Amino acid sequence: MKQFIKHKIFLRTSLLFLIYSSLLNAQYNSTNFVRYNINNGLSNNSINCILQTSDNFLWVATKDGLNRFDGQFFKIFKFDASDSLSLPGNYVMSLLESSDSTFYIGTWGRGLCIFDPKKESFKSIDPIGSENNYIQALFEDSKNNIWYGTTTKGLSKFEPKTGKITTYSKSLNSFPSNNITYLLEDKNNILWVGTWDNGLVEFNPKTEKVVNYYIHNNQDETSISDNGVWYLYTDADEYILLSTFKGVDKFDFKTKKSTRLTEELPELNSIKNSTIRLAFKDKKDRLWIGTYDYVGLFLIEETHSEQRYLYFRNEEDDINSLSS
Repeated sequence: MKQFIKHKIFLRTSLLFLIYSSLLNAQYNSTNFVRYNINNGLSNNSINCILQTSDNFLWVATKDGLNRFDGQFFKIFKFDASDSLSLPGNYVMSLLESSDSTFYIGTWGRGLCIFDPKKESFKSIDPIGSENNYIQALFEDSKNNIWYGTTTKGLSKFEPKTGKITTYSKSLNSFPSNNITYLLEDKNNILWVGTWDNGLVEFNPKTEKVVNYYIHNNQDETSISDNGVWYLYTDADEYILLSTFKGVDKFDFKTKKSTRLTEELPELNSIKNSTIRLAFKDKKDRLWIGTYDYVGLFLIEETHSEQRYLYFRNEEDDINSLSS
């Protein structure tokens, strides 16, 4: 799957690009952010997803249009009632480039579509009038199927070769939740599904059965911290990082137990009950944690001799700080 910026980032004000050169030189205190907003090209300041495609364009999904950035300028794509090949809806929630370079766009209320880069046009996959058209998660599995999670109608699988769509939901086949937030596949081809209201789901695509699902239990400290799971990340075969409405968990694949990192690490005590939008590790094995409650952005880096902790937030007297 060619998804060069893998991590969906929800930013409440404007698009920010972190200048990593300062990090590489260990000049952490001088890390700057460059801001892009409606004043310099973006169609909307509410960012739902960011993706760099294999042709090196940066795509930005917003509440009012899809933006393509070439490094200097934005080109905006929007719905046009007089053009059947225009973007089907302006509220764009999720983006995915598949292994064959097909660009999928998930909209909020107008279904799933594919972008044709030669014609710069859009083709709807899910009929606009279908019930599962509020799409907030997109994923390509190892067999090149495209999975998408919706807010009210569960999980769907699109098979590009045949055009077949299969849906898994509470009413159709007793799927644990209809509100799907994130999707991940492990080395055994098991699909892990984050849900808004019923924890983490372990699903076997081959048998089309739910293996198990994992929810919060007040009496069990090894259960996940909350039933609201917003983001999943793994870079190893041993665990998944869960971003929940109550912190960051480390979920062990083998034991099926969870460790609550935001309670274990003293540096993160301030956000142990905060809603975490995303937590992931970069190529240097640094842990990044982005909060939803205006708390800021956290970075934890372990070296041979110490653990470095950094906190990025808005500073009113610094125009190069985070915007909020």
